[in-house]
Amino acid sequence: MISRLHHVATVCSTIEAGVAVWRDWFGLRVGVEATVPSQGVRAVLLPCGDGEIELLEPLDAEGAIARFGKRGGVHHVCFESSDVAAELVALQEAGVRLIDKVPRPGLAGSIGFVHPKSVGGTLLELATPGGGVASSPYADPQAKDPFLQVIGYRHLSWITTDITKTIGQFADLFGLEEVGPSYEVPELGTVARGVRMANAEIELVTPSGEGWAADRLAARGEGACALALEVADFADGIERLQAAGVQATSCAGAGGETVWMLDPTAVQGVQISLRETSR
Repeated sequence: MISRLHHVATVCSTIEAGVAVWRDWFGLRVGVEATVPSQGVRAVLLPCGDGEIELLEPLDAEGAIARFGKRGGVHHVCFESSDVAAELVALQEAGVRLIDKVPRPGLAGSIGFVHPKSVGGTLLELATPGGGVASSPYADPQAKDPFLQVIGYRHLSWITTDITKTIGQFADLFGLEEVGPSYEVPELGTVARGVRMANAEIELVTPSGEGWAADRLAARGEGACALALEVADFADGIERLQAAGVQATSCAGAGGETVWMLDPTAVQGVQISLRETSR
């Protein structure tokens, strides 16, 4: 059974460079790290509310993960499962294309990967905590006073050309239920519908006209593309971030709330939007 969004992963040139952004900008601290030769990475997990952020440093400077890092963006998304082995069997019986037919050890526990062409264009990891690779605490230097204090995920945005089809895949394969009516954000040129996990919503978006969504779809195709984070001390944090030279632009989100979007080139190519916490 799928429960929560375990982590969202991105590729960085070095773990130290990636940690510096997520720690000093967003107030996240590393939980564990490990080198995973079978996956060709050094990896860390940073707790983020009820989920985590995973940073990947390629071990092979010419390999596929390093090439992805040059392009940037969300490398993969991980769903937590109570039984990843049973999940992989069920998916295989349903005709889903898998990278792993049996679980293997990873930093998130016992894991298996689903091919990106099977579900919405993004590499999908399934993980059952426990039974993973040996990890160790990260030797993290004393953190600076962060610009912002991230409380956790608000939602993960996932661009698709067919929202109904993708929502159907999430429902049929993982038991995720749709929540709420569709909504439009004219400033971003999107129409969206959502499916709910225990700790976050997955926002399925498609272009409604010209704008960010159409540009992103044309440039990169379908897949997970943006992460909305809830932030405490919102106004002060944005002001400090901008004073440090980080490009941030505001727009009105669904329901009229103010959304600040950061320059993705500053955060491993991931489009980060910041929302005032409702918790």
